[in-house]
Amino acid sequence: MTLPLIIVTLGFFYLVINIAMVALAEFVAPHFSIDGFWSYVGTVVVVWFVNWIAHEALEQIGRRSRPRLI
Repeated sequence: MTLPLIIVTLGFFYLVINIAMVALAEFVAPHFSIDGFWSYVGTVVVVWFVNWIAHEALEQIGRRSRPRLI
């Protein structure tokens, strides 16, 4: 249900939340620095891509390890 909503709204609110989380990480980590709005957006896009790849890989591993019920 959430994926169509994200697609319909172009993920704008999701983008804003992720930018806020990256800003919080920058605030907490002493040697982590990002300058500029578009750098935040680029960082979030990279994080989304890595999460998507990891999700797909873990899903494939999960499918292989489940026993088949006949």
